Amino acid sequence: MTLKNAAEATKDLTASEAITKAETAKESSAILHGQKRKRNDTDAGPSTGAASDSQVRGKPASGRTWKEPAQRSSTRVSVKQLHTTWGQKMQAKITRKTIQAKQNALLDEKKKAKQAERQRIADRQKQREENERKSSVYQKITKTSKIKKMSKKQLKSIIKM
Repeated sequence: MTLKNAAEATKDLTASEAITKAETAKESSAILHGQKRKRNDTDAGPSTGAASDSQVRGKPASGRTWKEPAQRSSTRVSVKQLHTTWGQKMQAKITRKTIQAKQNALLDEKKKAKQAERQRIADRQKQREENERKSSVYQKITKTSKIKKMSKKQLKSIIKM
């Protein structure tokens, strides 16, 4: 796009918009033709020379270069502390209580489920032992004198019914 075309295209625009359009047209034509772009002072951004806003300081006597120079309390920028209103505090308290109540309810449900599972396992074990006892073949001892004569090993195998 040449400068003439840019001028024709920017008739409807304001002066500042026309200038920026023309500059972009110049840059794009320069890029197309392999020319280097000239750098203006306005394009440079913030300067990093000695003419910056802060003063140049030497090395402090203490050697603590990371420390900032002290400021008077009157020149410091005061920051208001963040605080919440009473209503907000109460609302937060209510939400915390409801969340805690829900958590407790969930924990109680888990405990009840575990307790029910333990009870079911214990009942099953009891039933298994009972069934085993019913199905076993045993011999009834009618004479108690035989028990007195038995050894310790034999006494361990005796089950009282």
